[in-house]
Amino acid sequence: MAAPAWLWIAYVGTVSFFIYIWLYGDSNKPNPTLVDRLQRICIAGPLRMINKGGGAVFGEGWSKFGLWFEDYFFGRPNRFFAGCYWVLFVGGYGVFAKNAFGAPMIPCMFVGEWHMWAGSAYCASCWLFFLRMLYSDPGRITQADHAVLQQQFEYDEILYERKNCDTCEWNRPARSKHCRVCNVCVARFDHHCIWINSCVGQGNHRDFILFLIYHGVFMSYVTFVGVAVVVSQVYQHRINEAWYYDAQGQQQPVTHYMLFQWVLQNYAQLFAVTAFTGLLQCLFYGFACYQVSLILRNVTTNETFKLKDLQAAAEYHNTSLQMPSTSPYFVSSWASVCEVFCAPVYDTRKNPREVWDGPQERATTNTNPGPDHPNAQDRTNPAVAKGTATRKSTGTKRRKGRKS
Repeated sequence: MAAPAWLWIAYVGTVSFFIYIWLYGDSNKPNPTLVDRLQRICIAGPLRMINKGGGAVFGEGWSKFGLWFEDYFFGRPNRFFAGCYWVLFVGGYGVFAKNAFGAPMIPCMFVGEWHMWAGSAYCASCWLFFLRMLYSDPGRITQADHAVLQQQFEYDEILYERKNCDTCEWNRPARSKHCRVCNVCVARFDHHCIWINSCVGQGNHRDFILFLIYHGVFMSYVTFVGVAVVVSQVYQHRINEAWYYDAQGQQQPVTHYMLFQWVLQNYAQLFAVTAFTGLLQCLFYGFACYQVSLILRNVTTNETFKLKDLQAAAEYHNTSLQMPSTSPYFVSSWASVCEVFCAPVYDTRKNPREVWDGPQERATTNTNPGPDHPNAQDRTNPAVAKGTATRKSTGTKRRKGRKS
């Protein structure tokens, strides 16, 4: 009876561990932290070994399969991950309802009968919210609004410079990006989300934040109801008052671990769904908090990667580049919040380049880079680092867009 308990603990712990290092680690970081090293060992390393072994066994066919796989699932619009959402969400709630709805589970000591109807209505609203996100407009730039969006933000000439989009054949507005998956230019581009099969940008960033919070609250609600139902069964069966004889023949009260084993033995499916929603709530809240932290600093997810690439280019040139303390487009936290939640944008920085010009006056550089070092005469210029990030792969460049 102990084996199932340890299996469940190992399952939840392992899934949590891999999700954490996948979200917060960077296997290509020049100065890796512990989480970065764990991602390199547990995720990036095994993937490289699989790729190398597949190439040795299948030859060129393995490379072709890898390219097809990456293009089919991550290089074009694909409803596969949206389908996974439906299977997990609908299937998970179905298993929960099957095991929790109806006497003697609900109603019970801590959960009233109305929770069956309230929970189901909340679940249905989550599905509708997801459909809204599937068909939402992320802020696609069209000929009709291109001129207006062109004036919305100034170019800082480092992260964003005047550049034509070869696909859309127009001058790309500052803070926008052409998504190669959706094949459209998106205003104030944040990232491409594979779960909603669309980009997150100026048009739906607010809804995306609310979507994360709304689903996080639902996961918390299901977790609360699941725990309350299980605890009610423990009290109704008076398992907490049970006892046993130890090896010396002495009567002993049951331990918490024994209660846990009893729950797994009798309510394994309900426990599994409750544990899974408890894990998912942390992911939803974590990503929502991350997005809010970016909003308060007026930085998009895409811009965080641009800044990392710029820093990596500076390190490639052995240059100590002092990054600006704020976003080139930061005015105030309140203005940043209004920019996302109260569009259109009214208050923006008029000269974003001044954010870059200030720190460079205080930048420190390697005083002896050597005569053959590239760009030795202009080592602190952020434009040089920008050019290098464009021309060379520094090892930290992200692949195939930004996906959530």
